Amino acid sequence: MDLKNVVTCMEFAAAKLQDALDGMSAGELEDILVEAENLLDEARESLGLE
Repeated sequence: MDLKNVVTCMEFAAAKLQDALDGMSAGELEDILVEAENLLDEARESLGLE
């Protein structure tokens, strides 16, 4: 996949994410961020980055 296609895919994904986020409450967004942080911590640990 060339860089132009990667950028196009990222733009599409960003637009879809924005649509999804627009309908969420602050509490729902906070829950998602907490879960994302937990998943990142797990990934770092499994890769030996912490």
